Amino acid sequence: MKKKIIFITGCSTGIGRALAEAFHQSGHRVIATARNLDALSALQEQGMATHALDVNDKSQVKQVIETVLEQEKTIDVLVNNAGYALMGPATELPEDELMAQFRTNVFAPLFLTRQVAPIMKNLNSGMIVNIGSVSGIATTPFSGAYCASKAALHALSDALRMELGIFGIKVVTVQPGKIESNFGVSAKKDRCPYFAPRFLVSIHGRRHTRQGRSLPGRRHPRRGVCRKTCQSHHGGITAGNHPHRQHQHNNAADEKMAPDKNPGPDP
Repeated sequence: MKKKIIFITGCSTGIGRALAEAFHQSGHRVIATARNLDALSALQEQGMATHALDVNDKSQVKQVIETVLEQEKTIDVLVNNAGYALMGPATELPEDELMAQFRTNVFAPLFLTRQVAPIMKNLNSGMIVNIGSVSGIATTPFSGAYCASKAALHALSDALRMELGIFGIKVVTVQPGKIESNFGVSAKKDRCPYFAPRFLVSIHGRRHTRQGRSLPGRRHPRRGVCRKTCQSHHGGITAGNHPHRQHQHNNAADEKMAPDKNPGPDP
């Protein structure tokens, strides 16, 4: 198996960190990034390259990509994992926070993809892995902003898959369900000035829903994303009847991912 250069965002905790470790243990060169560089010290000690990266800082994104290309010469796989959840009733969320949700969960992955796509086009090879969510398929109350951002990411991924396929670039969407991580705990505080206390209980419960009976974070990438992304580029990840999408359920027995066919969010 040829060693790949794999660039991952949001590696401080959760899926991103587990993916970095899984790819590294599989023999690939991992470029792990997160806003807080200190949070990546353990990954650096394991031999991974680490960089501080705020995915919303375009100048920093360009600088880090340029540095990686100088050091590694290429990027074979981009995993857009960084993201967060804004919780609260849609009618009461401040517009600036709604915009910030989409900047991080939608526009930032697209900007990163724009930076690496020319490299992959020249090689006629590459893979973009966008970490979506089951929340982008099944909308729930008090998480409308997050659900909408993930639905948008799924739609963009589908378009990118059709547009970049002619250049030999694969685009994979991962749609996790409950994953053991700090994601729910890290969800952005809600704003609900007009909702009665009984609704606040429901909102806070929704924030932590994905943590109950969840699939351990490290098992998710090792069983699914890492194995499928690292294998040869024949076929694609398949979940149910939809190619190129990988769904991850909280119960391993419920998995529908085909074994031999074609990635935050991590806070």
